[in-house]
Amino acid sequence: MEMKILIINYKNLILGGIEHYLLYLIQNCLQKKFRIIWLTTDSPIVDNSFAKFVPRLEKVVVKRFGLKRFYKTPKIQINNDDEVIFISFSTYDFIFSERVCRKNKINAKLFYILPHFKGVNYYYEDCLKFGSVMYKIVVNHSKKFFNKLINNNSLFCFADKQVESINTRYDLNLSVEKIKIPPFEPVKNFDLPLVRCRFRSKPFTIISVGRFEFPHKGYLIGLIDAVATLIIDNYDINLKIVGHGPDKEKIMEKINSFPEYIKKHFIVLSPVSPLEIADVMNDVHMSISLAGAVSQAARNFLISVPVRHWSYSCECYGFLPESKANILSIEKGIDVKDIIKQVYKMDEASFILYSRKSYETFNLDIDQDFILNQKNVSLFRYNLIERISNSVFNSGVRLATFFSRKILKKYVY
Repeated sequence: MEMKILIINYKNLILGGIEHYLLYLIQNCLQKKFRIIWLTTDSPIVDNSFAKFVPRLEKVVVKRFGLKRFYKTPKIQINNDDEVIFISFSTYDFIFSERVCRKNKINAKLFYILPHFKGVNYYYEDCLKFGSVMYKIVVNHSKKFFNKLINNNSLFCFADKQVESINTRYDLNLSVEKIKIPPFEPVKNFDLPLVRCRFRSKPFTIISVGRFEFPHKGYLIGLIDAVATLIIDNYDINLKIVGHGPDKEKIMEKINSFPEYIKKHFIVLSPVSPLEIADVMNDVHMSISLAGAVSQAARNFLISVPVRHWSYSCECYGFLPESKANILSIEKGIDVKDIIKQVYKMDEASFILYSRKSYETFNLDIDQDFILNQKNVSLFRYNLIERISNSVFNSGVRLATFFSRKILKKYVY
């Protein structure tokens, strides 16, 4: 009997943009009676949001070897007539997924969901100096790699910015509609009584949800400074920061650097499941965040303001829907204090209007089955990692030969 199988190639299940997507995908697939295989490590980090789902996942441990940079291919038992969907979220993991399928003789639909617009985990050339000889060589191979994915309907993205990044880097002309994952989080009806209740609640409260990972989300440091400055200027404001990550200590150090009368206005909360985040937002007036947290807040009827990535100053882009294009942006923005003051001084009618505008920006038709319904053009596989490795090696040999001849010509001939 044919079984539907989802293979998730992802190490940890902690809260973040990818995990937000996975939470709803896992829930949806379990309801559809999928067998779900999770490729992970001996001791993965699992957030409480996934606690009730993990026992129902089939955990397959992937062992590392060498300098812990490479993975041994795990053995996976799958019947020939099973329908298999295999998803990965980094370039190396996608290459590894091809190897897993080849070694285990699995005919799977392979998908790479690209989560970011920069970073060496996704774009190998980012570890090299822009414009250098090696940079150009690696960009050329990356372009071939991404073209293969696109032609085989294997590449998808979470946001417009990632599509723009691929087009700019590799001189392509991809359309957003073709490869962008549609909304997957269920949409609620606009809750006017709740919005009115928020407006009347005291003190004025801001929320920011995200992973504590700097400098990528360094805006949190700038946001803390901005709120502290407003408190000194006699604004009665609280800031809720929800999340966790490797740089939590830096957040706590920043907060603890202020005197007690300021420090008490900052509330740092552990991660909250997307399924439960609405409860934490009940007394909140606005959200200041980036990426998926912008749309999450907007769907919960909050005035949601996107901020700049990769910056320790907190620069924002104004209100939705005008700022929608900047939910993933490194462009210079405006001082976040100006926007906070505007919302702080709003009358009830304006507060409701901007809350509704945020909500309507992301009140779109959802499709939780989108990735499940996709098909690769071909199930043909080839040893991509060895081809890339051999190509880079051959390019290195050619470069070495070229420079050797230059040296010999100058000093020997």
